[in-house]
Amino acid sequence: MHGFEEVMITGKNVADAVFLDLESFFFYASKFKVAREYTDQARENASYVGSGNNARIKMSGELRNYDANSLARVFLVAIVVCHECAHYLNRHNDFVDNDEMDFMAIENWADYFGARIFGVIITFGKNTQKIMKKIDPQLDQEMVLKEIGGALGDIYRHIYLQNTDPRYSPAIDRVRLFNAGFTSFFYRLFGELKPGFTVDVLLKIGRAASLSDELGTKDVAWDKQSAAAKKMGQIHQKIQGKQPAITLGLKPRYIPLLVTNYHLSGDEIKANKQILMNQVERIGIKVDWEL
Repeated sequence: MHGFEEVMITGKNVADAVFLDLESFFFYASKFKVAREYTDQARENASYVGSGNNARIKMSGELRNYDANSLARVFLVAIVVCHECAHYLNRHNDFVDNDEMDFMAIENWADYFGARIFGVIITFGKNTQKIMKKIDPQLDQEMVLKEIGGALGDIYRHIYLQNTDPRYSPAIDRVRLFNAGFTSFFYRLFGELKPGFTVDVLLKIGRAASLSDELGTKDVAWDKQSAAAKKMGQIHQKIQGKQPAITLGLKPRYIPLLVTNYHLSGDEIKANKQILMNQVERIGIKVDWEL
């Protein structure tokens, strides 16, 4: 704490900061707001419920009162909330699942896109950064990555592993989806990165999460992941319809990071696949994907 007086921070403080920051990434004229509610009757810590104008993020009393007086705990709440924000921005409940693979595709994208939202929030979100600096005013990249890893390890053990619903990806694959989404934030922010950057980030997070062995030895469920990835584009294109994006009004600075446009040209799809292949191969996985 570097001698600073401890300040009580709750899960509600963190969640509200995330919501305010996300709203700040949109033009005021767009009237974008994250509808949310806290209720002691919630079955899950956070969930995306309702559709259309009734869509909202519901949070439990347990999350509201959660003791978030460490950086890892702040990040844990933020990651959980950003997952639901990914559902909210993409209006996932406007789509009706046809089968279990539809469900997996949507949840995979919420893990991936939610991790990117998380990256944007902790980098550009003034309210979230204010909370982070209350805990430690002398933040640096090493510390942040370590604490993200600690948060992700807790989420893996206490949320992902405890979820027995077979429609979700295996717990370790959900960690991989987070890692891919988080590093995609850097690609979209900076463009092509120096070789080794992604590996360095992922190794630090993996070590801090105490998941290096699992990430290195447990196979990816490629058949399911490939099928879900194909579904993902189709689902979001259907939700988007003829609109320029599913959720409109992003300020130009954040369009490359958070845009919800899934009607891409053939060249854009090919370029995105190549970037993804580069990411995957840098962590030692060879995949023969036809471009």
